[in-house]
Amino acid sequence: MSELAPVDEKKPQPTKQEVEGAIIQQFQKLKNEKNDISSKMAEIKMDKNEHEMCIKTMKPFDQSRKCWRLVGGVLVERTVGEVLPAIKENVENIDELLTKLDKMHDEKELEMVEFMKKYNIVVKGQVAPGQQDPNKSKKLSLIHI
Repeated sequence: MSELAPVDEKKPQPTKQEVEGAIIQQFQKLKNEKNDISSKMAEIKMDKNEHEMCIKTMKPFDQSRKCWRLVGGVLVERTVGEVLPAIKENVENIDELLTKLDKMHDEKELEMVEFMKKYNIVVKGQVAPGQQDPNKSKKLSLIHI
């Protein structure tokens, strides 16, 4: 029996353009993830405002007054006394969710800054992370004169 010698196949090294393209793609991915979190936060804040408006509107009413609540796309008849506590609980849950999303947003922002520092990425029209804006230093020097 003849044994085959292991073939030493080396993968071709990626070109500088391919590496830069991959870095840019990863940065864009991070940026999109951060923007998605921001959009979700804005949407949830609008929901919270609607809940708070309902609470403000319903507070002066008698607890036995009939009201309607949309549950899973179905309008359900309830009383103010049943609906008001549920809406207040929803606002508390929304606050918790917003706190978690805000933390995720901050972590993603930090991850982006670290990525920008690691690969020396400067977004057009912005100052590189860790560097001072030259316009700010000029303005500060004018103030101190």
